[in-house]
Amino acid sequence: MNNSLKTRLDSVILSIGDIVVDCINNDIGILVRRTRKFDVMLDELYIWEVRWINKAKEDIPMSGAIEEESLKLSIAVGTYEWHSINGESIEL
Repeated sequence: MNNSLKTRLDSVILSIGDIVVDCINNDIGILVRRTRKFDVMLDELYIWEVRWINKAKEDIPMSGAIEEESLKLSIAVGTYEWHSINGESIEL
């Protein structure tokens, strides 16, 4: 892993209330809950519950779950934009 990607991954500190934007589907998500799970291979991992909204589709808001490291990687490579309630953000 190159240093630039690692630096971006390390800078993403997710919190309840953060907003993520799916740059492919134009969905907007709000992180609403973080849950700790145990896995035989990985010991423990964290899952984020996301409330998704998409005005273009005019659907009822949907909930989804994303594993924390996958979410951070998606932010670091630019698939998602991230806007923290603490003022941090990553947009590529």
